[in-house]
Amino acid sequence: MIRQGLLIFPDHQRGVDLVSRRVAGLSLLDRMVRTMARAGVEELAVVVPPGARRRVGRLPAKLHVEVRFLEWGAAAPLPFSPQ
Repeated sequence: MIRQGLLIFPDHQRGVDLVSRRVAGLSLLDRMVRTMARAGVEELAVVVPPGARRRVGRLPAKLHVEVRFLEWGAAAPLPFSPQ
């Protein structure tokens, strides 16, 4: 089973818009995180463009997922240890 995931939004204004776009009452980011958590992902790295919203709404307790944000262009180590 896949336990780690990666979401990548484009590095320009369209990426900023996509992160906060609303779909059926939730942001696209929330929808994607929930979908991946339900699929079994426990650790999720999200790459966003500078200036994008970096917040996920309240997730149900049964969805155990750790979300870490990385920004395009920023030097960052791997957010999770390799398995």
